[in-house]
Amino acid sequence: MARLLTNYEFVRDFGERFRALCARHSTDFIPLTLSDDPRQRLAPDDLTAIEIGCFTGNFEDDPVFTRRFLGSALNAPNLKWMHLPNAGIDHPVFGRLLDSGVRLTTSSGVAAEPIAQTAIGALLALARGFPGWWQAQQRHEWAPHDVGQFPRDLRGQTMVIVGLGAIGNEIGRLARALGLHVIGIRRRARSSGDHVDAMQPPAALAAVLPQANWLVVACPLTAETRGLIDAAVLAQLPAGAHVMNIARGQIIDESALIESFRAVTWEGRTSTSSPTNHYQPSRRFGICPMCSSHPTTPARPAVMPRASASCFCRTSSTGYAASRSRTR
Repeated sequence: MARLLTNYEFVRDFGERFRALCARHSTDFIPLTLSDDPRQRLAPDDLTAIEIGCFTGNFEDDPVFTRRFLGSALNAPNLKWMHLPNAGIDHPVFGRLLDSGVRLTTSSGVAAEPIAQTAIGALLALARGFPGWWQAQQRHEWAPHDVGQFPRDLRGQTMVIVGLGAIGNEIGRLARALGLHVIGIRRRARSSGDHVDAMQPPAALAAVLPQANWLVVACPLTAETRGLIDAAVLAQLPAGAHVMNIARGQIIDESALIESFRAVTWEGRTSTSSPTNHYQPSRRFGICPMCSSHPTTPARPAVMPRASASCFCRTSSTGYAASRSRTR
């Protein structure tokens, strides 16, 4: 009997829905969860029976369980499909699964709204000078803007978004609602569902950056995007531009970013907000008083597991479970 390697929460909350999907496609997968005892390993017969896997929690919540779960997946010789709760597959363990022939699907997009809201919140804070107000508040000072130093209105400013997936598109939608002109950077041409005013290919990035008041990095980390935002790219930005990274930190050349801070004054000429996914402490912290960095994904903890599980069940209805029933 084929087994589904999963976590207890999926069985508890989505077990009935998944069994109904299996019955609809005349196939069956018996859920297999790990023991609460971290010393106990799955039996060889159980590992051999695993054909699909689904993890709906947060891999960072319980590192011990995560290692056991992913270790079981790596040791399952017949595993063919694994659904992940996160959007990126740049971790080395996922590369090992891909190299062994396992098909990976992700929950890309389920956290698009809260991440985009965090990015826009940072944009509003930087655009309106909130960091300076917070610093004055800490000093117990009343520090209104001087005449002639009022912040520019956002309406009419230009945002360049590198990566127009679910998160990039949601940021574009909210930015356009604030009156910004949004240019997307993506290999695929613009479609009707894209919330941008213009779309350009990656090769045109340097050409559009001189227009950018806001550069938003929202692309996945790949061999092509690692170090994409380097010194040459940053040099194309006009004075006063802001860089916001809601993607992996490795997409930006950190040394070049730090040098760009040192090359200008800190009063808003170049600033950055990085809401997500910086796994290691960065030298960037504290470089600029207007730099806001948050190392955890601003998602909704109560919603994320259910959203990931729903994504898995939708994929199951048209994906591996259905194709398996047709090949019997």
